[in-house]
Amino acid sequence: MCLGGLVSRADAPSRLLYARALLRLAQPGDAVDVLQATPVDGHALLAERFALLAASLTRLGRFDDAADALTNARAYAYGSCSVALEAEVEYFSGLGAYARGDLAGLEAASHRILALGEQRDAAGDAPEYVVPLAHTRARAFEALGAVALSRGLYHDQASCTRKALRELDGARVTDVWIAAVNVTNLAVLAGNYDLFEHVEYLRERLASTPWTEELASRRFTALDAFGWHLALRGDNIGAFRQFRIAADVASTLPDRVLASVSRAHLAHELGHEPVAVEELEHALALSKSFDWDETSDEKRVVLLHLAEAAAGIAPEEARTALERYRKIRTKLATLSLTRIEPWIAAGEDFTEGLLARAEGNRLKAIDSLLKAHERWSEVLIDWRAAGAAIELAELGAGERFVREARREAVRRPASWLARRVAALALIPEPAP
Repeated sequence: MCLGGLVSRADAPSRLLYARALLRLAQPGDAVDVLQATPVDGHALLAERFALLAASLTRLGRFDDAADALTNARAYAYGSCSVALEAEVEYFSGLGAYARGDLAGLEAASHRILALGEQRDAAGDAPEYVVPLAHTRARAFEALGAVALSRGLYHDQASCTRKALRELDGARVTDVWIAAVNVTNLAVLAGNYDLFEHVEYLRERLASTPWTEELASRRFTALDAFGWHLALRGDNIGAFRQFRIAADVASTLPDRVLASVSRAHLAHELGHEPVAVEELEHALALSKSFDWDETSDEKRVVLLHLAEAAAGIAPEEARTALERYRKIRTKLATLSLTRIEPWIAAGEDFTEGLLARAEGNRLKAIDSLLKAHERWSEVLIDWRAAGAAIELAELGAGERFVREARREAVRRPASWLARRVAALALIPEPAP
């Protein structure tokens, strides 16, 4: 049923479905209005109404009111004898904990969901459209993956992500949104942490996932991340192919900017300067035709990527992009299971370091690059830390950076990173 059809219907199940749609569209305030104006009867519908109200209030930062709604949701869900409803209430409980910074609460709620999974056949009096247990189990694995990543256990996150996708594969009806989120998460994770063992699995998932029009931006993110994953393996042709496909599916101007940025960045690292300049000029021109104040925090980061790519080619334009990025008001949603603040902070430091170097401020460049190197090392993104080490080695910041860069290049002998490290041959080999 389309959203317009739900708006026109007055029965309680349709109004609750409408509230779900508003939540997925990131309109929690409107969802609260719908839920509070919708009278319902029966344990199952009451459980669903209170659970959705708790989720909406959490997204609005009204944590105490959300907790009250969740208490009611639990009571009615238990009375409904529907395991699927109980599981969804636990999921919203976990998201509430996460929004408050309580990762242990998110983890505990996820394990409660998986324990409920042992009672798969119990349906109770839940309506037919209630979220299937398999979908909520998939979300529980996704949440456990986020917890694993927060602890630096990226292999565990990859395992949880693939378990989430297996749950969806086994469901009578899949949820393309949850599937897309997990495929995208795995693509970004594999790219950041050199998880080469997932390449073929990702290739198959990117091809087989039913990407709807609403999921175009997530598909773009997955393709772009997979392109960088291939580049680290030395498959530069494959990387450029992924960037081209990503550009073809880009549905927003920020995505189109990032598509050109990725191609410019890789071309620059490979020494193809004419291609890099052409792509970068295109990205800069596109960026100037967009109102960045009206975009999400996730898309705002594209300006940071643009500044990083432009730093060594057009430093004045890069500085303008970076300052624009800094001035825009942050609009990060209360809830996001892929929060990446440490990565973004490292990217900010790295870009500032590149710009300071281009502007001739060696000491500031070293200071900023050291911060970026430390942040990326802390979150175990080795290839990014190695990129900072290369810059530091070229600036003469210490022999340890030469050693680190060479060590990481050995792990990726055919990559653009190895090409950059080869240029360090002009720097004397440090003592072992």
